[in-house]
Amino acid sequence: MKHIESAQIELQIAPLIDVCFLLLFFFMATAVPSKKEGQVEIPIPHAGSTDEVFPPIEEQNLKILDNGQVLWNEAQVDGPDSAELPSLSEGLKRLKAISERSNSTVSVIIEAGDKSPYQRFIDVIVACQKSGITAVTLSSEDTDSL
Repeated sequence: MKHIESAQIELQIAPLIDVCFLLLFFFMATAVPSKKEGQVEIPIPHAGSTDEVFPPIEEQNLKILDNGQVLWNEAQVDGPDSAELPSLSEGLKRLKAISERSNSTVSVIIEAGDKSPYQRFIDVIVACQKSGITAVTLSSEDTDSL
């Protein structure tokens, strides 16, 4: 029997290290840096630019009196005979525009007494609709519990 000599296989390490460095360089060159977790891009208002900053808009109270007069936050608006309510509509439109610029919503609470005219209530609802205000809450005076 012949004895077969086992051949020694030598592994060349230098080419493997070269390939590893090439792969490392390739992945580092093509990697996209990610944003930091805490990094948030917020525009900073300029000094003296008061038009860009608005206070939060609170609830607006509309009260319909028994004679048809409309009060907006306790101030009289238009006359009791004005069906169109132009001052109320225009004021609500401006308020809606301000709320859109400040990313807030306008909510209106309409309070009507038992003896206030229904048509006046409808006129106020139409004025809110024309101005684009959709958050409307209805309230009534409860005279029985007093």
